[in-house]
Amino acid sequence: MSWSNLYSQIPYLAFVIEKSTNQNVVCYAGNIQYDPDTNQKVFRPDFPIDIFWMDIDPEYQQRARASGRSNDRVELSWVERKMAYGFRLESYQGQKVIGRIEACPDREISFHYNEETQEVYALTKIHNQWCLLKYIHLQLDNEPAGYLQSIFNWQSFRPDWVELHGIHLETQQDMVERIYPD
Repeated sequence: MSWSNLYSQIPYLAFVIEKSTNQNVVCYAGNIQYDPDTNQKVFRPDFPIDIFWMDIDPEYQQRARASGRSNDRVELSWVERKMAYGFRLESYQGQKVIGRIEACPDREISFHYNEETQEVYALTKIHNQWCLLKYIHLQLDNEPAGYLQSIFNWQSFRPDWVELHGIHLETQQDMVERIYPD
């Protein structure tokens, strides 16, 4: 299964993070609820972005089915949320939230809910130009071998590089920026 199919399957999916190590992706979806005070759908103030794994790699799916699990959604661990994929909220404005994700902490990302299309989308700057964020690629040449190793070596979650992929808001051209962590 390609992750591009997930947009039609996961409500309010804004973008995904893919990794170089397997086909599984981390999904960033809006957590939308109805606000009776404004008579609008808005991001949930206490939990605006729902972040989770989709185990779409066939090897992972096979193991999941063998263990009796039929759902490919897997919640992030505490370590993954705090050190790799979590979202830090900086501003809440009902149908717009602004923050940063741990995988790319120097880049502001704003999530928007479009009431007309009932979709969530994310904007960020790529090469200092505002773009619709489609996905982020993490190049991980030294991913930790296991959970305990990742706890004791938090640096192991640092990617070798990060690529932001998006669409320029004015020209509609594909944009890609590769970022090397310090």
